[in-house]
Amino acid sequence: MKAWTLFAMILLSTATAFGAMPSDILGSWKTAGDRSELEIFRCGENRPIIGLQVIEGLAVAGENRWENGACYDPESGNSYKCKIRLASPDRLEVRGFIGFSLFGRTYVLTRKEMIASTGRSDTH
Repeated sequence: MKAWTLFAMILLSTATAFGAMPSDILGSWKTAGDRSELEIFRCGENRPIIGLQVIEGLAVAGENRWENGACYDPESGNSYKCKIRLASPDRLEVRGFIGFSLFGRTYVLTRKEMIASTGRSDTH
């Protein structure tokens, strides 16, 4: 990604996946080098007014794993299959790939600090 900051909303739009989805991955995440910021939140069937949908359709695939999603790379304009793994409470690994996950790239996101009083992330 370029050095500019991209504010994007990650919308996980498969309602059935949310029923079983723990809230551990919800919140704000930063990419390596703080070049981009992403927010993961429950949205059901809502459509974004502001923001760009970059991940959709994930389904729970096991403890701390979600698969069968699609992700959009705003830099290249391409869409890829994707899966996500919560490696630790503060580390999220997003793998985008074509065909098989062997042919792809993993982006590591780190959680932004939480605001204790609201339970929401700081999203300046």
